[in-house]
Formats: sequence, C-alpha cells, structure tokens
Amino acid sequence: MDRDLLIDIRTWYEDQLHDLKNEFNQKDARWYYRKRILQINLMLSTIDETEYLDSLDALFLKKKLDALNVEPCESDQDFAEVNI
Repeated sequence: MDRDLLIDIRTWYEDQLHDLKNEFNQKDARWYYRKRILQINLMLSTIDETEYLDSLDALFLKKKLDALNVEPCESDQDFAEVNI
C-alpha cells in the first residue's frame, strides 16, 4: 500500500479518535481506533525497514526475519468482538 494513502488513513482514524468523548459507552470505539492507528504505524515502519534494507542491498535479512515471524490468529485481525 502507498505510504501517502496509509498516512491519510491514519490521519482519519486519529481525527475520529480525537472527536470521541471520553465516555464509558465509547470505550470500544476508542480501543478500535487506537488499535487501527497502531497497525498502520506498524505498516509504515515495515515499509521504512524494507526501504532501508533495500538501500543496503540486504533484503535477504528481511526474508530471514519474515520466516521467523509467527502469523497472527485470525481473531486478532478481524476485530469481530468490537461492535461499533
């Protein structure tokens, strides 16, 4: 995904989070927005890491790291338990 698009999406989530009131009934929505912002930040840092390793001609390190990573559970990714 394009870096500018990810930043635009993150900005939208940050604006939505900022507009929420600090009320108990909006706790799940705040959690959801924070989680999405963290995921987008991780995606952006992954892009930075790949570009940096590519500039060093060391993408083989990234492939080795990716081979060591464990795939997250499906339930960790779909946020089905959050009803907004």
